[in-house]
Amino acid sequence: MHEERNRRERNTGRPRKRWEQGGKALKTTRTDARQERIRGAAEIQAACILLLIMARLLAVVATVIGVCLAQTDQPPEPKKCCMDRQFSMVVGEVGGKAYPVTGNAVHVEVLVVVIVVVIVVVAVVVVVVVVVVVVVVVVVVVVVVVVVVVVVVVVVVVVVESATTSTAAAAVVILATAVQSATTYLAYDFYKKVIGAETHMRQQDGSDKVTRVLMDYNTMRQYVDENGVCSILDISEPMEDPCLPANSTYLGSSRFGYGTESLEVNTWEFEKVSGNSKIRVRRSFTKTGCVPVVEAYSGVVEGASTDVTHFFVNFHPGIDNPDDLVPPTATEQTYCKDLTTKRDDDIVG
Repeated sequence: MHEERNRRERNTGRPRKRWEQGGKALKTTRTDARQERIRGAAEIQAACILLLIMARLLAVVATVIGVCLAQTDQPPEPKKCCMDRQFSMVVGEVGGKAYPVTGNAVHVEVLVVVIVVVIVVVAVVVVVVVVVVVVVVVVVVVVVVVVVVVVVVVVVVVVVESATTSTAAAAVVILATAVQSATTYLAYDFYKKVIGAETHMRQQDGSDKVTRVLMDYNTMRQYVDENGVCSILDISEPMEDPCLPANSTYLGSSRFGYGTESLEVNTWEFEKVSGNSKIRVRRSFTKTGCVPVVEAYSGVVEGASTDVTHFFVNFHPGIDNPDDLVPPTATEQTYCKDLTTKRDDDIVG
């Protein structure tokens, strides 16, 4: 009987124990899978954070390298040049101007209307002549009219071919050009506020037109002697400072020549505005000593499109002949034509 009971307990207990062990194993498997998923997500998140940090570090490194390369390729700007406050030099000038002959633009529509009106008037004249005069006179008049029409057409063709069409206003502007070639002997005295210049301008016939100018910035007057005729005019702008403007832009350094026979220069660019004149100036100085070498400017000067290059030679500190910078006396000024808008009682100091 005991054996039967023990056998029954063994029979009933063995399946229960197996079921309990199977449930525990299933729970363990699910827990391990969940932990694996959590561990995998954490590893992915850590990898993403690491990649983000590396990307930021690479960006910082790239920025540092770019700054270093920029500093290597572009050396720092040198100190802006200042010339001596008293100097003499010779300035060679080559350039040209283009300006309107009439100063006004003639619109294409107006030109067409004028041509039509001329043709209509000529036709009316022809009809009247045909009605009034005899056949012989008509023939003569017709010949004259034909000649007039041909002349008008030729003039119109020449005007159109020699004009410049504006894309914005569709206007025809009659232009004239002038080539500039000159040599100027210049003396500059910033202490006494005077500038003296003698310019030899080459003319079309090969001769030189000599103009002497003394600019006295103490009285804001300039004395001009041109072909023996003296004139006194106003000075509208202050005296140019011997130093480059503070807003000038450094363009870099370059070299004239080659090897030991070379000259290194630094170049700056700045803008000058005066009245209806606006030009952009590029001026080069020697790398050591700040001696002016060459200057190029382009823009509009008194309504004319201008491109000029200046070459500075024989530059040296000091004034060769200080007497040349002495303004004319009151007696000498009586021989000059006064074109100023100021008078002596308007001048202070």
